[in-house]
Amino acid sequence: MPENDDCQNNEVEHVAPRVVVVVEDEGAESNQSTIIIDENCRNCERYREELNNLLIIVNEMKKKQDEDRVNSESEMAKTDAKLKSLIEDNNKMAAEIQALKINVEE
Repeated sequence: MPENDDCQNNEVEHVAPRVVVVVEDEGAESNQSTIIIDENCRNCERYREELNNLLIIVNEMKKKQDEDRVNSESEMAKTDAKLKSLIEDNNKMAAEIQALKINVEE
């Protein structure tokens, strides 16, 4: 990749790459990240290092987000199972109460 003489020779101001994160609504599959690149600096060595560091950070954020989603789904499944169990227990007790009422009336 050719070096950009303008940035290397300080003929233009060096502009670091930036990350813009678009946060999706709750429950969205994932958030979107966009890295903004300055045309004057995109080929300089310093810019490549900064860009690599940003990519590492974005990938770590994505990995953490994926882990959080898996953990959230696991917790939701546990909560659903507990709720289902409580509903079943409630229905059994209601049936037992109804049976006791019938026995008392007889």
